[in-house]
Amino acid sequence: MTSPSRFARALLWLQGPGLAALALVAIVILPTLAAAQSAAPPPEDPEMRRAWFESLTDAQRQALRERYDRFQSLSPEQQERLEQRLERWRTLPRAQRQQARERWGRFQKMTPERRRQIRQNQRRWRNLPPKERRELRRRFDRLQQMSPKRRETLRQRAIELRKKRQERRQQRQRQRQRQEGQSD
Repeated sequence: MTSPSRFARALLWLQGPGLAALALVAIVILPTLAAAQSAAPPPEDPEMRRAWFESLTDAQRQALRERYDRFQSLSPEQQERLEQRLERWRTLPRAQRQQARERWGRFQKMTPERRRQIRQNQRRWRNLPPKERRELRRRFDRLQQMSPKRRETLRQRAIELRKKRQERRQQRQRQRQRQEGQSD
């Protein structure tokens, strides 16, 4: 069996713990790291954790307290789900966690419209039947094996087809509007 493509692995990761991990990173981990201005989470050892906390500025401690209060305001079920996601996050290899942090950073820099599109596409992917997902993965793997020139040709063709579909849709809409105007 061949190893899955980067795309397939990314989609599988997003289906499983990935999206949950990204959400957890966004809500809990990254803000904590940013508050601490550290590349590593707080130490596990209570004494080291105390020293770490005391090394934070007042503003950083306040931000940490606010996130803690926000967590405490969640229902027990929501807290449990977040704790499970955190545990899954902790089991990810360091490289995957770093990759998730980088992706989250890029996601945050996107326009609200682009972020909405990504979330919508993720929901559509999640709702696809397994057979369709397999077919899309297969197609993407084939696409990745093509030369860049061939991929660009296909991309241009897809753009043209999309424009034609949009033009036909607009034409049908104008026809309906004319018909409605004549029937009045």
